[in-house]
Amino acid sequence: MLLAESEHYVLSIVIPIGPDDWAWIPLIKELANLAISHEIILSGADSFSPETRVPQITSIKHLKVVRGCKGRAFQLNRGAKAARGSWVWFLHADSRLTPGALGVIQSVGDLSEQAVHYFDLKFFEAGRKMRLNEWGVILRSRSLALPFGDQALLMSKSTWKLVGGFPEDVSRGEDHIFIWYCHQKNVKVLPVHAVLETSARRYSQQGWGYTTFDHFKLAWSQAFPEAIKVIRIKWKRKTSELQRSLSRLLG
Repeated sequence: MLLAESEHYVLSIVIPIGPDDWAWIPLIKELANLAISHEIILSGADSFSPETRVPQITSIKHLKVVRGCKGRAFQLNRGAKAARGSWVWFLHADSRLTPGALGVIQSVGDLSEQAVHYFDLKFFEAGRKMRLNEWGVILRSRSLALPFGDQALLMSKSTWKLVGGFPEDVSRGEDHIFIWYCHQKNVKVLPVHAVLETSARRYSQQGWGYTTFDHFKLAWSQAFPEAIKVIRIKWKRKTSELQRSLSRLLG
């Protein structure tokens, strides 16, 4: 599990792990199919001990565990800081890879290093209602450029640094606010045109209507103040450009 500090990779896969969450075990097996130079970083709380459930994890090549304080944003940032890849892929533990997703990752070098990329979403083992959520995800992502974290955000490590990392002062929605940070920094948010599968377990456990409305309510409450910031930044940028143009004209 220990990796040489000098070793470098094309891709670092950061997987945040919640309490008593073992959904990442089949995901690790799927990632074994990657031919690209990569490392896997499991980022959990201080109490996270995967070797107690999966003893053979210590023998998995290019995998390491990082631990620290609880909180999804802390885990994501901690994993990114530990990453030694040129690219960082923030992948949820209950994600499942498709051939299309694997193809994108194998050719990650063809993507723009100055943008944040995301996947389309498909819920596996889900009913008809979840098809509505899938359409909503596409509409939100493509029309508003507002993907969420379960869409497996993929970016160069330099872009993660430029944006400033995930906000650690919020208890939920750190992925959503991170995307707003991208818009404020003028970083493009682009689809990779490939599907990633994810679990609908939260909808099953908490109810489809409640969970869908809860996500919508949280997203709207966070979007309004962040959107105002984007408008102000763009207005300031346009004003500065206009002033520079006038200065050149007036000589």
